[in-house]
Amino acid sequence: MKNMTKKTVKNSVRIAFMAAGLLLVASCSRTLLVSDTTLPSVNPFLWQASLNVVGNLPLDHTDPVAGIVTTQWYALPVEPTIEYKMVVQVTGPDLRADLLMVQVFKRQITAVPLQPATDQGTPSASPTADQAGNDDEGSGNGDEADTADEADKTTGTVAEESPLLYRQSLPVEVGTIVQVEDTILSEARRLRIRSLEAQK
Repeated sequence: MKNMTKKTVKNSVRIAFMAAGLLLVASCSRTLLVSDTTLPSVNPFLWQASLNVVGNLPLDHTDPVAGIVTTQWYALPVEPTIEYKMVVQVTGPDLRADLLMVQVFKRQITAVPLQPATDQGTPSASPTADQAGNDDEGSGNGDEADTADEADKTTGTVAEESPLLYRQSLPVEVGTIVQVEDTILSEARRLRIRSLEAQK
């Protein structure tokens, strides 16, 4: 009887370990169905939802292992001088709001001319061809001076078309971050429901 009891216990333990292994394989298979490159340390639904929401923007970096999605600086058509950048990170394997971190950065672009405008008689930073010719030789050909002056104006026009860009960081409204988080969470719940329905 004792031998029979030991065999029964051993068989029960083996069955329990086999069942646990099957459950683990099944859970991993469900994870891979959502995203083949997502590891269990990152919730697959939050990760896929982040890609769905932010993926229409120009992306700079995506890391499915760390759960990070980073966009490039981008501007909206209604505000071409305001640029935004977002960093979304999924920090855990569960579908919870506290495991989703969203950062939004904002800056303003201001164009600074390289040279002051000379159209209205404002003196240029560099001497004109007329001034340079009078200082060096005392007299010069008027036609050559006019030609050089026109070339100098042309050069100034080219410089004005390539201004310096000054970037200034701006504060981001809290409502903007909350809106992005809510959109990603809603999309993750929708993906979760769709996955459960597909398993039925």
